[in-house]
Amino acid sequence: MFKSGFELGTDLHLDAALYNKTMITVWIQDHIIDISGYIKSYTDISVTINDFIYLRANCVFKVR
Repeated sequence: MFKSGFELGTDLHLDAALYNKTMITVWIQDHIIDISGYIKSYTDISVTINDFIYLRANCVFKVR
């Protein structure tokens, strides 16, 4: 559905990635902190990937 490198910036994007089991990378500033994983859940505050919880305000989520 999404192309590699696409930034998941909205709830709609995160919901589609969750539903389609899209592989995600997690970034803080210009540094990758998680190479790949699937979104297990998300809230207005956080996104859970590979049993790790990432704060949405601090991270950028991109399609692998």
